[in-house]
Amino acid sequence: MSSVLRHRGFSLVEVLIAILVLALGLLGLGAIFPVVISQQRDAVDATQGEVVASTAESLLRGNSEIGNLKYLAGNRAFGKRTSAGIADYEYEWVAAWPTTPGLPLNQYSNWPSVPTFNLQTGAIVLQDIPAGNGNDPTTDAINLRTVPLGARLYPQPHSGEDPRFVWDFVARREPTQDAVQVAIIVRRIDARLPVPRNKTLSDVLTGSNATDVLLPVGIGQTGRPTPSRPGQFTVYSMPQFLGVYVDEDKLDRFYFTDTSGATDTSREFVRKVGQKLLDNTGVVRTVVGVDKDDANGILVDPPFVLANAGEGAGVRPTNLAERASWVRQIVFTPETPVAVRVFTIGDDS
Repeated sequence: MSSVLRHRGFSLVEVLIAILVLALGLLGLGAIFPVVISQQRDAVDATQGEVVASTAESLLRGNSEIGNLKYLAGNRAFGKRTSAGIADYEYEWVAAWPTTPGLPLNQYSNWPSVPTFNLQTGAIVLQDIPAGNGNDPTTDAINLRTVPLGARLYPQPHSGEDPRFVWDFVARREPTQDAVQVAIIVRRIDARLPVPRNKTLSDVLTGSNATDVLLPVGIGQTGRPTPSRPGQFTVYSMPQFLGVYVDEDKLDRFYFTDTSGATDTSREFVRKVGQKLLDNTGVVRTVVGVDKDDANGILVDPPFVLANAGEGAGVRPTNLAERASWVRQIVFTPETPVAVRVFTIGDDS
């Protein structure tokens, strides 16, 4: 007598449990995918950012239309070592002080900063270098030069691929020699820019094809990053700086010295984890957190060294070597850069 094997099917409860488990798994994957994609994009952008920075360095080192930046050492803001004592800021980066929300101003109000940013067009202007401070005008003076915004877009507009990045630079006198230290800052172009139908991003960034010119990175009247739009107030988002100091007992962080309420918005940008900060010794650091006990303390990597600890931007020691090693200033952009490159241009470079 033969027996018939019968297989019991899944019950309704078991099917529902399986569906629930599958749904939870899909939700988990859905949460992971955006993070992975974002990390992959950041890695790719960081690699491309280094390429952009390298290209920009080559341009600033050897472009005849811009001129040799080593002659900026003759400018008062970059006074040579023999005359360094006449200025209080000879080792600091020349960047914008965020005194007015939406309108970064030149902190050196008595003479143009080098470089000067045109807030409406985004162009960088290198001013005439005045004769003085014991410098020879035949070697230290250069003509007015402009680095247009279009030259700082990458890839170049209408090159077969729309631009994705924009680079800027700040400069300071290198304290150990008669040279200028330059920092190139590379940022992504704002993905929120409105591009009309039948136009390209290259068109709106250059004003070609009968379009309004839009800025690749902009800030509005609140001082926060704002996409450039026709007819709306937006200025170019230029590099800014804030005063800081380092405590010798806590070398993994710095503290703000600025007390002006107008800098609060800028502090928000600095506090972002992953933000890249450039200090006045030429070192680039990454923000890794905020001091839990003091909101003015920002944790960074790599940490500072003992020589960086000092009494802040308001104290000017007579000893120039000591002054050069104190961290008193950080330079940053409202948007987190994808790359920052620091190099020196001088008589031997």
